[in-house]
Amino acid sequence: MILKNGMNNKTKKIIIGFIVLVTFMLISVSVAADGNAKFGATLINSDSTTIKTSVDQMWELDTIEVSLEVDYLYKEQDNIVKMNKFNTVNKVNIDLTEKYYGFSVLSYDTDKLRLSGDRIVGGAGFGWRIFRNDKWRISNESSIAYLTTDEVSEAIYRNSLWVAYKLSDNLSITNKILTETGTSDYLRNETAITYDLTELITVGFSNTYTEDPIDNNVLSVTIGVKW
Repeated sequence: MILKNGMNNKTKKIIIGFIVLVTFMLISVSVAADGNAKFGATLINSDSTTIKTSVDQMWELDTIEVSLEVDYLYKEQDNIVKMNKFNTVNKVNIDLTEKYYGFSVLSYDTDKLRLSGDRIVGGAGFGWRIFRNDKWRISNESSIAYLTTDEVSEAIYRNSLWVAYKLSDNLSITNKILTETGTSDYLRNETAITYDLTELITVGFSNTYTEDPIDNNVLSVTIGVKW
């Protein structure tokens, strides 16, 4: 079912407030978490600016895993804003077997240039730890979710594939691709090359590509901290 006006503003504010509350609660118990934060920027003269900031945090509690991801992307060229996006994802995994798990996900995505407004997604599905050893980590998640924007409210299908490869003790590469299929398809692919300078400090390159539905690509040099 498609609703031209999506959910009303009051309902949307309640959901956004709930996401903010959950995020605050998760951060408040960060002493029990492992995570990292990265900041990237590309400045060419004064006519081109790219900024990227991300925070990832994870809590492991026996058979339950809670994760929080926050990303912000900004790109300006010739005094024209090409991208201004904020995204946060809260996810809870529950182990079913060593390889399979169930999960619930709640995400909020805002794009200042997107005509359809904010994207709010809530859903549940199953994940598969396809392969893991000292070098490789490959996982895939599939779920049915409900999407709400200013233009549409509908059920969608989500799929996420995550691949990580450790080239050496200090150098690794990861790729995360998320697709959402519905009335208006969504794609986000993030590739990162990370080098550990110390146990706490990292440097690297990051590239984020989105189709939402306009194609956007952001490449940046990053510096980060782990905890």
